[in-house]
Amino acid sequence: MKRGSVVSIVCICVILAGAAYFAYPFVSGMIEERRREEMLASSAGADTEGEIVITITAGKAEELLNAALGDDFPVTDIEVGFGDGLIVLSGTASRDALLTEELLSEHPNLYAAKLFVPESAKVGISFTASAENSEIKITPESFTLGGYMLPLGFIPAEVRNALGDIIAKKYIPEGISVVGVTVGEGILTVAAD
Repeated sequence: MKRGSVVSIVCICVILAGAAYFAYPFVSGMIEERRREEMLASSAGADTEGEIVITITAGKAEELLNAALGDDFPVTDIEVGFGDGLIVLSGTASRDALLTEELLSEHPNLYAAKLFVPESAKVGISFTASAENSEIKITPESFTLGGYMLPLGFIPAEVRNALGDIIAKKYIPEGISVVGVTVGEGILTVAAD
C-alpha cells in the first residue's frame, strides 16, 4: 500500500470518528424521544380501557430537573431518588443563598439555623406525588439544610414547580388526565386516561 493511501485512510477515519463524536448527543436524543413515543403508544394500546402507563426513572428525572433548574439555582449536585412512596432530592447548597437576609428578617427564628449550618451544606427535600384534578400533585414532606429541619414553606418554589412540570410536560401528552401516581424503588409510575 502506498504512503498516500494510508494517510488518506487515516484522515477518513479521523473525520468519521469526529463526526460520530459530535452527532452522538443529537442521535441519542432522537432515540430517547422515539423510545418515549413507542412506550406511550404501546402503553395506550395495551390496555382495553385506554389507560396509559408512563414510567420515569430517577436518573431521567434527575437529568431533567437539573436542566430545568439551570446553573444559577442555589442547590448544586442535585440527585433524585424514588422509593418508599417518596421523591427525594438531595444536593449541596450555599447556606447564604437559601437563608437570605430578607428571609431571616421575615423569620428571625431561622437565624439560629444560619449560625449552626455550615457555609456549604447538604440539602434534603422529600415529596409525595399523587393525582389530583387530573394532574400530578407534588406535596412537600420534609426539608433539611445541614441536618436541620426547616419549615416546608421555605422549599424553593422553583424545585416544587420544576418537579411537577418536567413530569407533566415531558411525559404526559396534552389532554390526558392523570388518574394515579405510584412512587416505587427507582421508578415513578403515572397512570393516565
